[in-house]
Amino acid sequence: MQTYELVAILDPRMDADQTAAALAKIDGAVTNGDGQLLANEEWGIRRLSYPIKQFREGNYILRKMRVESSEAVNLNESLRLSEEVIRHLIIKIDNDVDVEAPSKADAPSKSDNDAEAPSSEG
Repeated sequence: MQTYELVAILDPRMDADQTAAALAKIDGAVTNGDGQLLANEEWGIRRLSYPIKQFREGNYILRKMRVESSEAVNLNESLRLSEEVIRHLIIKIDNDVDVEAPSKADAPSKSDNDAEAPSSEG
């Protein structure tokens, strides 16, 4: 099994029940094929950089999953045909990469970088 990451933009006009049904359909496609969901995030409705299919906003979701490559191809095809999904992208993640996203607390801040820079005297 391979690890994949799916980012999808859903139709922002859907209400909470319709969005939950669309997410259940996506999650079901993963788990029905003997795959497993590793992480679920809902980023909410955000403005798009440019219009896609006449939409200026979209409901962003992120799913990290472990599935067979053939199931990823099937999921890609079903998302492509789905009317609820405006745009999606599935990428393969290397197995040696930790699938947990790093927190912002782990990232060095600008002040930390400034403190480490050598001072120039002269």
